[in-house]
Amino acid sequence: MSRAVWLLSVFSVVLVLLASTYLVSKAWDIRRVDRQYRVPMLYAPTNYLHTSTVSALQKRTSVPDLSVADDITISSRDIRIDKASVRIYIYERRNKKPQSAALLWIHGGGFVLGNARADTEFLQPILHALNIVVVSVEYRLPPRHPYPQPLDDCFVALLWMHDHADELGIDASRIAIGGGSAGGGLAATLVQRAHDEGRVKPVFQVLMYPTIDDRTTLKSETNGRGKLIWTPELNLFAWTSYLGQTPHLKDDRPYVAAARRKDLSGLPPAWIGVGDLDLFYEEDVEYCRDLQAAGVSCQLDIVPNAYHGFNLLAEKSTGSIAFNQRMIDALRVGLEETPQP
Repeated sequence: MSRAVWLLSVFSVVLVLLASTYLVSKAWDIRRVDRQYRVPMLYAPTNYLHTSTVSALQKRTSVPDLSVADDITISSRDIRIDKASVRIYIYERRNKKPQSAALLWIHGGGFVLGNARADTEFLQPILHALNIVVVSVEYRLPPRHPYPQPLDDCFVALLWMHDHADELGIDASRIAIGGGSAGGGLAATLVQRAHDEGRVKPVFQVLMYPTIDDRTTLKSETNGRGKLIWTPELNLFAWTSYLGQTPHLKDDRPYVAAARRKDLSGLPPAWIGVGDLDLFYEEDVEYCRDLQAAGVSCQLDIVPNAYHGFNLLAEKSTGSIAFNQRMIDALRVGLEETPQP
C-alpha cells in the first residue's frame, strides 16, 4: 500500500469516527425531545453563525416562493417617519372588516438573519382566524446595524401603523405587537418603549420563545437546555452582533434587553410561549413572573420536551398545531378586550 493510499484510509477512518461521535452525541440530546417534534434538522450542525457567513447570507436578498392563500393579499410600503425609512409588508384578507384590529409582527433570525416575508406561512392562520391586519417590518440587521437601529425601525413601523390607521382600515386603539425568538425580544422592548413615549398604546404582546435577556450568555450552566437548534454559542454571537459589543453584567442603555427593565408596571397583557428544552426557557419564565409581580397579566405557555422553534420545524405535529392555536386564542382575547384609557 502506498503512503498516499494509507493516509487517505486513515483520514477516512477519522472522518467516520468523528461523524459517528457527532451523531451519537446528537442522538443523546434528541432522546429528550417529544417524538412528535423530532425532525432531521435536529442533527444539523449548530456552529454556522460567523461574521463572514452572516454577511454572505444577508446579501441573499431574494425571498423564496411562499404559498399564499387566495383570500390573502400582501403589499409592501416604504414608509418614512422622522427622516427614517423602513420597508413594511401588509398582510390582510380580501374580505377584511373595516376598523379591524392589527398586529405588528417582528421576524426572528437571531437578530442577524431573516426577513419580513420569512413568516408568511406562519402568519396566514392568524389572518384566517382573526381577520386582522398584520404588518411585518423589514428592520435592519446586525452586525452592520447594531442596537438601537433594529429597534428604531420597528418603532417607526409602529408609529406609521398608528398614524395611518384610517388608510390601513384598522382601529388604532387595538394594535398588538408580537414576534418570535429575536423578533419576540424586539417586540418586548418595543412594547416598553411605546409605553414610555406614549404615542402608541399597544393592547397586547405576543412573545413566542423570545430572547429577552443578554445576560443568559454570561451563564456557565444552562441546566441541559440549548442543546438543539439554538445553542449558547449561537446566542453569544447573536447578542454580541446586536449589542455591538460583548454582553456584560451592566448595560444601562435603554431598551437594550427587555429583561433588564426594572419597572414593568403599566405594560399591556402578554402571552409567552416556550419549550422547556429551549435555551430561553428560564429567562422567559422569569420575565413572565416579573410581569405578573408588576401587576401585568401574563399567560405562560410551557411546552414539555420541546426545543427552540419546534412549532416551525415540526409544524404538522399535534403539539405544534395546538401551541399555535393557543397563541391565536390569547391574541384574540387580547385584541377584543376594551383598551384602557
